[in-house]
Amino acid sequence: KNKVVELRDYFSEYALNKYRLIIEIDYLFFLQQTCSFEINEKDRLVLDNLKANFNISDCKEIKSIESQCNHDVKSVENFIKSRIDDKLCREFIHFGLTSQDINSVAYSLSIRDSINTVLINQISNIIDRIKYLGDKWLDIPMLSRTHGQPASPTFLGKEMMVFYERLNNFLDKLQNYSYSTKFGGSVGNLNAHYISYPDIDWMSRMDEFINNYQLYRNKYTTQIDHYDNHSHLFEILKRINCILV
Repeated sequence: KNKVVELRDYFSEYALNKYRLIIEIDYLFFLQQTCSFEINEKDRLVLDNLKANFNISDCKEIKSIESQCNHDVKSVENFIKSRIDDKLCREFIHFGLTSQDINSVAYSLSIRDSINTVLINQISNIIDRIKYLGDKWLDIPMLSRTHGQPASPTFLGKEMMVFYERLNNFLDKLQNYSYSTKFGGSVGNLNAHYISYPDIDWMSRMDEFINNYQLYRNKYTTQIDHYDNHSHLFEILKRINCILV
């Protein structure tokens, strides 16, 4: 448990519901600007406060709602609805979305934030230590091998630098990775959006919304994300682990 305590802020159920809530509220504000309806000042303050001060009591209330409706994302939606007064505003919460729109963004954000905040720092510390040992042991000779047989002499420090270079190559890929997500309605086509507001360029607007999270929106999906993005990222992490092994 103590080995992964730093990841609790990204991968606990509390963290997942916090990400979901933030995305739902951001989406409501986005719709308010796009569809031109009003959010009164009282409700806006309530929503801002929910985003800024989401706590374990809020999470427990969401879980209580989930025990009644048997739906994890719907329980977050209903929790937000219970906090605001304006009936029209309540109906725009989660408008036109499917649960995986919220989940996909939440997963991408939690993975990205955990890697950028925790994992990259830890990998960098290991690389720095290997570099330190490579410099320290640069003049220590050792016998190298080719084809598994004793061969030419080398230096212990140089052999440490082999791992330094390999890890740096994949750390660079990790630091410059482009994160993406699905956000396209029930079957990926934004059908409800175009039926309700046909004059709005929803494809471009949804791109803008997702870009606000520094994510790329996968434009052609089914109801769920295709997860190629996660597979690619996890392959980078796997290769880093293989180098360390």
